[in-house]
Amino acid sequence: MFNHKKNYRKTIKQKQDDFRARYWNTSNIELAYGQSFPFNPVFSESIDSLKLSKTGNAVWLNDSLGIGRHLLLNGIGRVIQKTDFLRATTIDSTTSESNTSVTKKNLLTYAYGINLRYGSIRYSFFIESFSTYENIIKPIIVDGVDTGNDIESVEKIIILSYGGDLKLSNSVMLSYGIRTVVDKNLNFRGMVPIAAVTCLMK
Repeated sequence: MFNHKKNYRKTIKQKQDDFRARYWNTSNIELAYGQSFPFNPVFSESIDSLKLSKTGNAVWLNDSLGIGRHLLLNGIGRVIQKTDFLRATTIDSTTSESNTSVTKKNLLTYAYGINLRYGSIRYSFFIESFSTYENIIKPIIVDGVDTGNDIESVEKIIILSYGGDLKLSNSVMLSYGIRTVVDKNLNFRGMVPIAAVTCLMK
């Protein structure tokens, strides 16, 4: 009975592995909703430093298209809604006193990207491009002095990445890659090597 159960579990596991290996790049569509949290702006391009303070809500659509047995084409679109405050300062012409009013603004960040992955359930290599259009509030600085006024502007960031992952065992996966950040004029702003070990839950 012991040997029978052991062989049965081994057979089931082999069938599961064969099934996942055959359909690892199955086409699918995912629609999701969640809350967004900011990264430390000082280290956002070099260290992933998450701030545990909610900034808004996000909706994103992720779709995948399997091509043959070894290629997977992914596309993603994302919208994040957040709030910030816009300052407006006026100066009284008679008393020269300044008065600052603050207006709450709803800001939207749009992002989209594409990812091409080659491999199997055991290993894969990818290359991807991700663009972000972020509405931000910036202070108006004149001669190095904050005027007390803000302006709403759009910042575009393009992220180019490549890397892959390797399944070292049934429960351990190694992921690695390089993320390159450029601005809308394709000026280099930073490059971040990334490596992670993931323990897969059974």
